[in-house]
Amino acid sequence: MFSQDVDWIQVELAAKALCEFRHHAGAGFRLVHLVHPRPVSWSSIAAVVSDHLSVPLVPYADWLAKLEARAGAHAGQSKAGDAHLRVEDLKEIPALRLLSFYQALKLGNDEEGNALDFPRLDTSCAVAASPTLADPQVHQVTSEIVKEWLKSWRAGGDLDA
Repeated sequence: MFSQDVDWIQVELAAKALCEFRHHAGAGFRLVHLVHPRPVSWSSIAAVVSDHLSVPLVPYADWLAKLEARAGAHAGQSKAGDAHLRVEDLKEIPALRLLSFYQALKLGNDEEGNALDFPRLDTSCAVAASPTLADPQVHQVTSEIVKEWLKSWRAGGDLDA
């Protein structure tokens, strides 16, 4: 997973591209994939997040196995046999709220997808409709941008433990 990439795009670039899509003369296509046409390595982003949050980088499968073990250790059983987590557990370990999503990512794992196992999207229509995305110098996500995101999320309380 660390050797794969992510096609995240900054909101400012996405907004500019959306405006350009509206005014594109050759609107012969109705669907564009609004992701960055030049992805960056997941390791460049993960390293910044790891450092900022003071957490080690571990393979996704290992992290998911630990999350599943925590869920199993804390789950009660309903009459239907479904596992139910207590509110306290969900507050303590917010990732448990998305456990089924994380498990689905693992099921879709293949080397053709990006670092989060989403499929690679064809950006040719988006690039054709947006001078911003067509620019070979369009800003990619950098470690400085990731640091700003983390700073903003912390200020907004989204990274509170």
